[in-house]
Amino acid sequence: YDGIINEIKWYEFLEFLLFFPTLSSGPIDRSRRFSQDYYKIYTGKEYSELLSNGIVKIMWGLLYKLPLSGTAMYIMNTYMINKYDPIHIIGYAYSYGLYMFFDFAGYSLMAVGASNVLGIETPMNFNIPFISVDIKDFWNRWHITLSTWLRDFVFSRIVMRFMRKKIFKKRLTTAMVAYMINMTFMGFWHGITLNYIAYGFYHGILMAAFEWYQKKSKFYKKNKNKTWYKVISWIITMHLVMFGFLIFSGKMSEWARKLI
Repeated sequence: YDGIINEIKWYEFLEFLLFFPTLSSGPIDRSRRFSQDYYKIYTGKEYSELLSNGIVKIMWGLLYKLPLSGTAMYIMNTYMINKYDPIHIIGYAYSYGLYMFFDFAGYSLMAVGASNVLGIETPMNFNIPFISVDIKDFWNRWHITLSTWLRDFVFSRIVMRFMRKKIFKKRLTTAMVAYMINMTFMGFWHGITLNYIAYGFYHGILMAAFEWYQKKSKFYKKNKNKTWYKVISWIITMHLVMFGFLIFSGKMSEWARKLI
């Protein structure tokens, strides 16, 4: 569509689509990046380094996926389930969030590791997301390949289209609306069920609100680099993220009925 890719060889296209480490649930690769690795010829030293890195990633992925993810799930299903007081609901949100991370990051690491063994440097999908100091920082660290894909193919396209057609007078309004659409689309990407769509819409509200806060708040501009501010911002961000995972889990409606 953009005129960047002029030729698509059918066998290379199939190789990209059917590459098993990323086929089902792995990180989202880009065809042009994949193509560079597809044609690259490694020296023995280069490949031995890539191979060892791949094996290490697979081992870390197994650690994340089995004992760590399993422990978080055990805590969630043993101590937090079917209890409707605020403490246990918060506990469920946090244990579910940790389960989500270790499970998802685990098989993402194994996918990247398997890719490395096969000579493909599939991009990493996580970068210590639980140290994020704001919601934008979180999405730069969580499911990185999805968030960058959405940024390039949904958010940027919406912003360009709105600005070209002058839908809104202010750039800030354009960005806020684009964030809402972008993140709601992210919810639909996970599945066409109420909890996933609500999860996307919720993060759209957070991203739009933070965009306004960044651009309009003198308090933010004055204090954003101070340590005390980053600590408080991190605490708030983690609470908001974990509440989002609670929405994602689909348990919100069940708890709402019990509480009512």
